[in-house]
Amino acid sequence: MPGISFVIVNYYTSNLVKKLISSINNVDEGSNVEIIVIDNTTNEKAKFKSRIDNVRIHHTNNNLGFGCACNIGAKLASKENLVFINPDSLLFQNDSIKLLNKSFCELPGNTIFTGRILDRNQQPVCNTFRFSNFINIYFHNSVDRVFGNSIPLLSNKVEVYLKDRSYEVDWVSGAFLCIKKKFFFELGGFDENIFMYEEDADLCYRAKKSNGKVLFIPGLYIIHYGGEASKNNNELLTFIGLKSTLYFYRKRNNGLKAILLEHLISLTWSLIYYLHILLSPVFPSLTLKRKKFWKTLGKVASKNKKVPQQDLITYLEQ
Repeated sequence: MPGISFVIVNYYTSNLVKKLISSINNVDEGSNVEIIVIDNTTNEKAKFKSRIDNVRIHHTNNNLGFGCACNIGAKLASKENLVFINPDSLLFQNDSIKLLNKSFCELPGNTIFTGRILDRNQQPVCNTFRFSNFINIYFHNSVDRVFGNSIPLLSNKVEVYLKDRSYEVDWVSGAFLCIKKKFFFELGGFDENIFMYEEDADLCYRAKKSNGKVLFIPGLYIIHYGGEASKNNNELLTFIGLKSTLYFYRKRNNGLKAILLEHLISLTWSLIYYLHILLSPVFPSLTLKRKKFWKTLGKVASKNKKVPQQDLITYLEQ
């Protein structure tokens, strides 16, 4: 039976990675499985270590970002099927490996697929989406950021993750993304210009442009705690998310629309910052904690193309 290479990117999440590895090996019934950990951790004492036979570790000695690290993992993989999975996840079905192998065998070779992702309370969360457009990118990075809630009609979420049959979607989350290694390299792997976020959407976009399919398979489950690997530096992570979103939008929409979107978001963030200043005497508890957040975003948004990736990495590691 064809083997599976699980690719996990570690960035100061060694304890979580160990739990994930244990969950994989606990449900593995002697299948042809290997686990590859790409360690982006830069602190020598915090680097991931393991003596488990089917675990291979590659230390990058730099924080290369998610997509670049995944590409390294795919190159090191000796099996023909790849499962990219976030470190703050667990496999818990006894037949998880069997179901993964079954899906890899039955689906066409040009397919990207995922399963149902459950949160820490074992409730399903959305991991299936449509490609973002001008309107929902703008509102997600303005109104949503202010009120903390998305506008359902403007969201790019596709709620097939609640269904009990397979569905084709635009893209699926890289927290649990399955693809044949051959097809992954035919697509050129993840775009390494994307440090983090949107690399999954971009890969699925190129797959569909190559007549491939992107599927949600309801019988597969993982638990994903979500945010455990990136719960600090919210300002920076918000900016990185926008930077990736705009990059992916420019790839699909060259010209004035992309430029207009960038400047519109930058202007909105600056306006929100000044609105916080005006309202802080009246509503200090609601605004003071967020002033620095919006000030930071307002400053960097206007020059997002000029911020080098290494500057983001340095800021992230502070």
